[in-house]
Order: sequence, then structure tokens, then C-alpha cells
Amino acid sequence: TGMVIPVFFSILGWAMMGGSYAVTEGVTFRAMVLCGRFFTGLAAGWQAGIVPGYIAEISPSSLRGKLGSLFQILLTLGAMISYLLGALLDYWIVAWIFTVFSGLHIILLFTLKESPLRSRNVLKNVQSIFHSKSTLNETEKKQNCCKPQYLWRLILVAVIMTFQQITGVNAIGFYAGSILSSANVGTKSVSADTIASLCIGVVQFIATFCSIFVVDRFGRRILLFFGSLGLMLSMLAFTVFYGIVLEGLVYHTEIPTNSSSCDLIPAIKNEELGSRLSSLPIASIMVFFIFFSISWGPIPWVILGEIFPKEIRALGGGIGSASMWLSQIAVTLIFPIVSIEIGETVSFLVFSVICFLLALFVIFFIPETKGLTLEESSSVKFNILTNVREFFLLMKDCVKCCWIACQKIENR
Repeated sequence: TGMVIPVFFSILGWAMMGGSYAVTEGVTFRAMVLCGRFFTGLAAGWQAGIVPGYIAEISPSSLRGKLGSLFQILLTLGAMISYLLGALLDYWIVAWIFTVFSGLHIILLFTLKESPLRSRNVLKNVQSIFHSKSTLNETEKKQNCCKPQYLWRLILVAVIMTFQQITGVNAIGFYAGSILSSANVGTKSVSADTIASLCIGVVQFIATFCSIFVVDRFGRRILLFFGSLGLMLSMLAFTVFYGIVLEGLVYHTEIPTNSSSCDLIPAIKNEELGSRLSSLPIASIMVFFIFFSISWGPIPWVILGEIFPKEIRALGGGIGSASMWLSQIAVTLIFPIVSIEIGETVSFLVFSVICFLLALFVIFFIPETKGLTLEESSSVKFNILTNVREFFLLMKDCVKCCWIACQKIENR
């Protein structure tokens, strides 16, 4: 039921946006589009808080990382399809297509079974009625959330989902079109924004799909750590590009007519540097989304589904989802203003520092849940020293696996 209700909001939202095409009055048109966006956003946020927990409850421990990553894979697949349809069709046709998809979604949801954990809870409630045992009331459930062993999990997931957005993923998406335009990407018929959206969608889908093969092999923390370092290097590359190429040293250099020959030498050197760096922004975008899609894209959703005990799993999923969407709104609204005030170079440099801090956050604060059952992962204790020690043991195992793989390649 929890997954069915939001789909009705999705149908309503897409139908309102599709029907807005028939409205000629400007105010009514804008109201229908905005209301449609509101209802589709409500549906997406609602399901984002429920689906990861359901996946974790029905998955065996050996496959929970892979199946949990499927949530992000399907998100990127949906984004890629929407980018493609948006580039080929009018918006109202796309809206009616997604209305039909939402209707099929409801039909398929009724084929799903209730999670085993929830079924056991229902059975316990029925047994408690026959044995005259009262279940937890709402006040007791709220008191559970204030217990230290529950509270740190709620805070940790809220911080993780917030960090997922302040990696700069939306800032890169926001600037992708202009970055590619500066690298002379795009034609008269296909804009750089369209090319950027399609490339990002394809890269995210492929990289996220590859993540299901490594998330249960290397663990959550190793991927998050190296993903943070990869995001940091990509952001540093953007800092170099904006600082050297776009802020007056290459493309914006103008040579006055009365300049001497000595003024021409650095201009030629800058132009040569600009031509050498023309592929840097494209490569940086691709590398950024590859690292994001195998680390901070899918893994926070995996952690969201497996770290909460059953008493607060629904509340934890809601808090994690709300934290992610609110931080996404904040970054989207604040980044353009900040980039104007302090410049894109400093903005991307700040993002690179944040990504480095994320790597440290992974070492000290995120526990490893690879290979644990759902009951074990939801009862993991929070201890900074234990987290640090386990991280370096994981690093040791990772280096050992890489060394063995290199030896096998050499033997071949």
C-alpha cells in the first residue's frame, strides 16, 4: 500500500502536465504545470523513502548490495529515457507517455509480495491479540527514536544523504551545457545542453550498472572512499579549466591593435594551452559521473535500506529521503548565486575540498555492512576507533585482491 499510493499522485501530476497543452490561458497553464510538477515530485520523494527499505527486507545478505544498487540504476535509466524523449518529443507528449508508464507501474506493484519481515510483524500482532498482549503504541515508538542507538543512525543517514548532493553533482549538471559549449561542443540542430543531458544519462546508467558487480565484493566504505577521491580530482580539473581557460587567460584574452610583439608571445602560448585543455571539461564530466555512479550515487540508498532496525525503518527512510531532496533544492538554488559572488573557480575548489572531507568522513563515521544479515547490519555499533581499524583492514584486503589480480594478468 505504501508504494501504491504515491503512484496515483504520479499519474495525476503527469496528466496535469500533459493536459496543460490544451490550455491557452497563461495563468492556468502555469498553474497546471506547477501542480503537475508538485504531485510528481511528491510521488518520487514518497517512494524514495520506502523502496530502499523494501529491497533490503526481501534481499539475502549476499545480494543486498547488488539489489540495493538497482534502485539508483533504475533512477538513472528513467533519467536517461526522459532526456532522450525530451530531446525528440514535445513536453506534453512526454507527459502522457509517463502517465501510461505510471498506470503500468500500479498494475505491476500488485504482483509484488509483502516483505517477509513485515509479514512476521503482522503475525506477531495477531498473536498478541489472542494472548492479550498490547503492542507498542505511537508514544512508545516516538520514544524509541530518541534512544542513542537509534538516534545516531537517523543522524548518520541524514548526513550521508545530504553529502550525496553536496558532492557537486547538481552543480556539474547545472553547468554541463555551458562547459561543453566552451569546448565547442554542439551544433545548430542539437544544443550543448541536450548533448550534455544525454551523455550524463548514458554514463550514469552504465557506471551505476557496473557498480552492482563491485558493491558486495569491495564493500560500501571502499567504494565511497575512492569515489570521494575521484570526485575531488574531477572538481580540481574543473577548477583548473575555469581558472585558466574561462577567466581571462585563454579564450577571453584580447590583443589590442597597438600591442608590441612581446605582447603577442604570451597570447599565443595561452591559445596553445587552451587548445590542449579543450578536452579537459568533457573528460572531467565523464570521470566525475563515473565515480559518482559507482559510489555516492547508489551506495547511500543501500545504506539507507539496511542500517535501520525494523522499529524505525519507515521513519529513517523518510528522514533520509527528505534530507536528500532538501539538500538538492538548497544546492540548486544556492550554487548559481555563490558562483556569481565568488566565481566558478572558487566554487569548484570548495566542492573539491568537500569531496576530500567526505573521504575522511567515510574513514571515521560510516560502518561497513558488507556480508551482514539485515538484523546484523541494523544492530551495528557506532565506534570511531573501530571504524578506523576496520577501514584499514578493508584497505589491506583490497590491495591484496588487486595484487593477486595483477599477478594473474602477468601469468597470462
